[in-house]
Amino acid sequence: IETKIVGGTWFADAQALTDVTLTDKVERINNEAFLGHRNIRRIVIPPSVKRIGNGAFMCCPNLEEVTFHEGLERIEPEAFRQCTSLKEAALPNTLRYIGNAAFLACSSLESAYFGQQMDSIGLGSFYGCSKLSKIVVDDYTPAQCVNNNSAYVVIYTTGNYFLTSQGMSRNVVLFVPKGCTKRYRESETW
Repeated sequence: IETKIVGGTWFADAQALTDVTLTDKVERINNEAFLGHRNIRRIVIPPSVKRIGNGAFMCCPNLEEVTFHEGLERIEPEAFRQCTSLKEAALPNTLRYIGNAAFLACSSLESAYFGQQMDSIGLGSFYGCSKLSKIVVDDYTPAQCVNNNSAYVVIYTTGNYFLTSQGMSRNVVLFVPKGCTKRYRESETW
């Protein structure tokens, strides 16, 4: 796809798409760009993309694999909501913001990897991810988990570093950088 912005109804009639590789010219994936595409299985997000819009891939039930590259800064609310075949969210170090319900009801999601620059994780971002069992955070400072400028506890640690949240598995292991355990324990939002 040779454009700076992907979105609107461009792909409304392209339901046969299964593998999508965007070019380095794409800078933004607009709201609902691929909403409801039942056949998409894989997508490669190039380093040039800075923002994935609201509901961009919402209700893509066969989306199994998303390749994120360094450069992505924002995943807006509901971007991957109900992508029920997605198994992993390996997010780049450049990602700073995950909007509310971004991965809500991704019922096959087993692991999530957060990079070093995460500032904000929206309310319910991983609600309903019942198979989520592993979260790796590569940041020395815990990100804020927020909604409307108010902090919400969406994930919290116990003495054994297991965490839970409504709609998530109670056997999720949180991995943080060595020497940061106390900082995450004392954070109001983790």
